Amino acid sequence: MTMHRFSLSGMSVGAWKTLLCCVALFVVSVLGTELWHAPRFLADSRGTLGIQFHELPAWGRSRFVIDRIEPGSPLQAVGAEVGDLWMPDRHYDAYRWLEAGESVGLTLFQSGLARHLTVQTVPDRTGPIVGLIIEHWVIVIFGLFLGLLIGFRQPRGLAFRACALAMLFSALARVIPPYVALPAGSAFMYQHVLWGPILVATAVAIPAFLLNFPNDQTRNTSMKRGLMRCGVPVLVTGSLAFLAVSTARALGYSTPLPIRGVFTPVAISFTLISILVLWSNWRKSEGDLRQRHFWIGLAFGLWAPAPVAASLVLLGTREVAGMPALQWLIYVPRTILLLSLLLFAYAVLRHRVVSLSFVVNRAAVYGAASLGMLVTFGLLEWFTHSLFAAWGHEQSPFVDAGLALAIILGFHRLRHSGEKWVERLFFHAWHVKEQALRRFVKESQYITRPQALFTGFRTALDDFTDGARYAFYRRSADGDYARVAATLPDAPEQVDADEPLAVALRARQAPIHCSDASTALPGDLALPSLHHGQLHGFVIVGSRPNGDAYRPDEIEVLGYAAHEVGLNLRTLRLEQLERENSEMRAREEVMIRALQKGN
Repeated sequence: MTMHRFSLSGMSVGAWKTLLCCVALFVVSVLGTELWHAPRFLADSRGTLGIQFHELPAWGRSRFVIDRIEPGSPLQAVGAEVGDLWMPDRHYDAYRWLEAGESVGLTLFQSGLARHLTVQTVPDRTGPIVGLIIEHWVIVIFGLFLGLLIGFRQPRGLAFRACALAMLFSALARVIPPYVALPAGSAFMYQHVLWGPILVATAVAIPAFLLNFPNDQTRNTSMKRGLMRCGVPVLVTGSLAFLAVSTARALGYSTPLPIRGVFTPVAISFTLISILVLWSNWRKSEGDLRQRHFWIGLAFGLWAPAPVAASLVLLGTREVAGMPALQWLIYVPRTILLLSLLLFAYAVLRHRVVSLSFVVNRAAVYGAASLGMLVTFGLLEWFTHSLFAAWGHEQSPFVDAGLALAIILGFHRLRHSGEKWVERLFFHAWHVKEQALRRFVKESQYITRPQALFTGFRTALDDFTDGARYAFYRRSADGDYARVAATLPDAPEQVDADEPLAVALRARQAPIHCSDASTALPGDLALPSLHHGQLHGFVIVGSRPNGDAYRPDEIEVLGYAAHEVGLNLRTLRLEQLERENSEMRAREEVMIRALQKGN
């Protein structure tokens, strides 16, 4: 863990982003390879040797013990018996899905004698695990999205870098990996060799994130100090042992330690360390940080038992390349991982457990929802075609017409319902704040005193910006801008008419970031109040207390509010001037009549 901390936390931002891109490209290459061979994945063309077996835990070339011979097995036809040993010519043929009718060269060991044979596989009636493969692709996409999002938006600090790598590695870490359906060759080999290192990297990256979140304080509690002294060395030692055994296995060699026996203690230590750190982080935190630890605890607390469930799959699997006796166990760790990723994505995007200075754009979310529905309809049509083909019938054009009609009638209704669900899930709080600010702007035109307008505007800004400070400036008689209300520290009382920020607002006539105007004024945003193209005032809004940046849609609403409130203030000012003018005229008339009476 110390070496890991040194190398990963000491890396420059540029080197980190380069590493992140390389890992992401590797994930994409793996997914692309699997998609290229997807027809073979989904086709009912699996073959089998008709045996169940396990790896012999001994030094040397990998050999396998036959535990059961199914009726009709090609090995039964050549005289193989339960308890015999066999060794494939291509060592990885024992780990991948074979194709029906494929020739497999192997050596059969019986009573101390070795025979070289070539047998042909028979069709495997169990069929491919289509649900597992599709579930894996969904996990890859989610892991890739979260890893790149966190890695690029939070490129500093060991905690966030470890979290990004954990998301990317989780996309590839799996107990029954889909690459077993790849044909023999280099594509299968490089994924098979990297399977162990990827699992180890995931087992190290997740505790590194949990131990260092949020401020890279690994030993800030007594429990963390104890885990760093005892638990982490056990996890690292077990991970290195698993790495050695899995790499040797991938290269065609076995050891006295079976991979099942090494994986189980690693899985247990990973689970215990994760749960203890999650509990310690939540117990010792307060306020907003405690809420963030709560959501991380939900997501990773769900993830933590996944390796234990995976070890149960390995322990219950007797046939290396085939289906285990407890088929449903295969889906358990993958389903747990998928639910954990979905929950973590929700926590990141909705509850800001990782400060990204970013929130999903509405158009992007709605577009993704629409695309998802179109893909769903496409899969439905593909499934219908496949179903008819499996029944041996030609699909009727009436079925195609019915599907097209269902898409036409159902798409817009489903899209509307989906957008309402997305609105409630991701944008409800923002929608409420926007409506509250717009409601104040609409009601502000009925306020009769400037001070009441400033007070109401300050309250509306506080609610919308989560307590960001502001300063309100109006143009004075000499052309400069005077401060009329402010909560922003260091806001000057007077701003020159030719100050760079004022010049930029007059030129662009739109909200701008203060940093874009080369100004010395404090604040994050400058919001102009215009009338007939003239800058009559502006509002400077400070940064949010939670550090989140202002989104374009939020800037647009703030600009609208500042403009309208500025116009209302101008109207109040004109009305005040008219009242003062009327009062002066009335006093003049009284004075004139008094003088006339005196004469």
